[in-house]
Amino acid sequence: MARRLAAVRYGYAPLWLNTFWTSLTLLDPLAAAMLWRRSSGGVWLPLGIMLTDVTVNLKFSLHLGSTIEDSAALLAQILFLGFVLGAAPTLLRDRT
Repeated sequence: MARRLAAVRYGYAPLWLNTFWTSLTLLDPLAAAMLWRRSSGGVWLPLGIMLTDVTVNLKFSLHLGSTIEDSAALLAQILFLGFVLGAAPTLLRDRT
C-alpha cells in the first residue's frame, strides 16, 4: 500500500526516491522541533536533511535532463542549504 500511495504522488520517480521524499514529512518537523528545543541534534539533523535532499534532487534533476536554471524550487533549495550551512556554526556555538 505504501508503494501505491507514493507512486500516486510522484509517479515519474522510482520507489526509493518516493520513499525518501515521503520520509521528509516526518524528518522535517522533527528537525524543526529539535531546533526549537535548542538541542545540538537540532543543528545536525537539518544540516544532514538539506545536504541529502539537495544532493538527491540535483542528481535526479540532472538525470531527467533538467538544469538548475530550469527549476526555481531546486535553486531555492540550494540557497536555503547555503543559509543552513552558514547558520550552523553560530547555532552550534550557542549550544555549548
